[in-house]
Amino acid sequence: MREDEPLPWPASMSEEMAGQLRRSATLTRQMYDRLVKEAKDGNESQPESQVGGDAVALAVDRIAAELPEGQSLAERTRMLLADNDLMPSMQIVQERNAGTSNQRIASNPAKGVSGKAEFDNPVERSSEEGSRAENVNALDVEVRRRGERILAGRRQNVTSLQASAGNMSKKESRNYWRALVRPIPRVASPAAEAGTRLHAWAQRFVDAFGADEVAETPADDGISAVAGGNQSETRASLIAGLEYSERNPEANRTAADRKILTWQRRLVESRWASRRPYAAEEQIVVAIAELGNRIVNGKLDAVFYGGLDVDDPTKRFTIVDWKTGKRPTTQEDIDRKLAQLDMYRLMFSQMKNIPLDSIDATLYYLDVAREDRREEHAKPKSKLEILRELNAGIPVASDED
Repeated sequence: MREDEPLPWPASMSEEMAGQLRRSATLTRQMYDRLVKEAKDGNESQPESQVGGDAVALAVDRIAAELPEGQSLAERTRMLLADNDLMPSMQIVQERNAGTSNQRIASNPAKGVSGKAEFDNPVERSSEEGSRAENVNALDVEVRRRGERILAGRRQNVTSLQASAGNMSKKESRNYWRALVRPIPRVASPAAEAGTRLHAWAQRFVDAFGADEVAETPADDGISAVAGGNQSETRASLIAGLEYSERNPEANRTAADRKILTWQRRLVESRWASRRPYAAEEQIVVAIAELGNRIVNGKLDAVFYGGLDVDDPTKRFTIVDWKTGKRPTTQEDIDRKLAQLDMYRLMFSQMKNIPLDSIDATLYYLDVAREDRREEHAKPKSKLEILRELNAGIPVASDED
């Protein structure tokens, strides 16, 4: 990225906000310098780095004491760090690794009491890195244990079942459990925000099916369609709006805007645009008896009448999950993604009381240019196969928790 390019963050910074941040940084620097100077004048024997830290800490304590109870941000931070339920690493890592750390310090007195030292050889560096990895793994195990206790007492969703069953990458699993145990508000990334906008447009496009003349496609007379109820918006009007935006690039100011137009065009020209929809953004909630009557909820991007093969009379529905990210390339990643479709098939089957083997499902990657490479189809797994994979991931409540 060139220095003159803006950071790829969800919002651009106004001149007013930039000025406020610069003034805040200047005032903070001036206050810090003043505190250090005052402390240095009173104790010239201490190194400046140590004086600075002591001076700031004392100033924070003094200001916090003058504020009404609960108004000090520094005090709230200390309370957060002291809460073992919110900051498990403060207790777990120390308890589980104190013995190992003490042994390392005793075996190498050059490190001193703090345990800090310059690495004289690659073996010591490797040992220290291994210790840090152990700390991270210990934290991950404890956070997951606490997360499973939380899940055991609440309704599940497809994501939680995937996390519990191990159908996530290490990074995805770590992020999921930590967000569950310690929820922190997050600003959506540009990619996530673009995906959300595409899904909203896709729902409008699918729902508008009934307002336009579209070639006859398979329909299931046994279950009435819920899509196509929005008569105020037609597919023709949505496509006209898309074409207008494509002809006027100045209206698409960001890379995300242009990417969304590409996704919309690919959806409009896909084979699913001519298929009769049953539902868009379909909410499903079921109690699965084989999982201890665990209540599970989810949402289906789109459901269409007929199977992946339109001429297959044994298929009644196809679940389509729109994807705006990169298509996975390894079999391991593909299997993790398809595990979501397995659960969707099972839930839809039970909710509509229809055979599981009459339901197809596919991921549809809009970021792929060639349409014949956009789909990743769910395997025709039986109910027993899906339950066997998921059963190990259902948290069980315990009187000891």
